[in-house]
Amino acid sequence: MKRWLALACACWMMLVGTALAPNALAQETEAPDPEAPNPQAMKAALRYFEAMRYDQIMQDTLELMATQVPEEVREDFKAHFGAYMRDKYKPAMAELMVRHFTLEELEAMAEFYESDVGRSIAEKMIPFTMDTMPFNEQQVMRMVLSFMEAHPELMDE
Repeated sequence: MKRWLALACACWMMLVGTALAPNALAQETEAPDPEAPNPQAMKAALRYFEAMRYDQIMQDTLELMATQVPEEVREDFKAHFGAYMRDKYKPAMAELMVRHFTLEELEAMAEFYESDVGRSIAEKMIPFTMDTMPFNEQQVMRMVLSFMEAHPELMDE
């Protein structure tokens, strides 16, 4: 049971993070600032989520994750994680966006993803990410092995 939960959580983080912010995996972020964010910027961040089809991405991802959950708890899993994503994750992500992007940038991102080209890119991001995961895993493993070969003294520690 722990194995499927770890797999589901890992998939969730990779799919959601890369779908909503292609550079999200490249950065570490802190918890959202407890101060109330700028209401206009929050509105722009939520507009960006709407343009990115955030709710549909979350639902599709949740359905995919649920296939790895035992059938007897699948509906409870979907209800629990769906509520968490809606009530906790999405607002926290919006606050993080407001902290890192200006109002002008948030509005520009939303406008772009509302365009035909932006919608086309957004629709392709998850399949693209899924296709690149095995490649990225191979490359990281090669880099680690190469480094280990170059520094055998580290293996003795």
